[in-house]
Amino acid sequence: DSTRKQTYLNSTMDFALQRAITEGLSEEESWDKGLIKIYECLANDFHYNNPESLLSFPDNHDMDRIFTQLNEDVPKTKMALAIHCFVPRILQLYYGTEILMQNSDKPGDHGLIRSDFPGGWPGDTVSAFNGLNLNDQQGEFQEFTRKLLNLRKDEFVMTNGRFLHKAPEDGMYICGRKSSSALMLLLLNKSSQMQELNLMSIEEMLPKEYLYITDLIQNGAAQIAGHINVGPNSLKILKFH
Repeated sequence: DSTRKQTYLNSTMDFALQRAITEGLSEEESWDKGLIKIYECLANDFHYNNPESLLSFPDNHDMDRIFTQLNEDVPKTKMALAIHCFVPRILQLYYGTEILMQNSDKPGDHGLIRSDFPGGWPGDTVSAFNGLNLNDQQGEFQEFTRKLLNLRKDEFVMTNGRFLHKAPEDGMYICGRKSSSALMLLLLNKSSQMQELNLMSIEEMLPKEYLYITDLIQNGAAQIAGHINVGPNSLKILKFH
């Protein structure tokens, strides 16, 4: 259409993915609800000329904090953050996500959504800059966020590898990034039961040859004997190399 104006925008915000991830983690699993929404949203990336130029975000200044959207469920908030870190997008994090800032007392209240970040001023009794008086949940989540972002910085395959994923099954979703020499996998178990992943079921994802499997969250070699156990309502990030 010759009447359309050229915006020269190189990137737009991926609200569809934000909604799919939040709903996918919040809803009970069924054929058309739950994790399948995340899978289907990302499976439709072929509609975009360059999905890597889209902006991925768990929340922003105009919507409820992600911790509030997920009913203050810490494990699911970790899952949301991990997915946003893995997908082939430009990542944006709103300040305070790393310390579980929320607006649960008044959903939709933009004053609460945009509350001051704790610390940095004389007299502040809580500081997220040095950990002063953060509660255990906040401190642990801040450290988890630090690990995730350092992985994005240090692991080339996590931000530049080809994106792969598998349709969810029994409350577990698997996605990853693959290069010619390595694979990083994110395993999400949203169910209340331990889930066992047989490596044969993802054989086509795996590198042809790999010597090591490293658990990048637990900072050690993964205990593998043809299968991987993922605890209830938890995640694993593994590197095959």
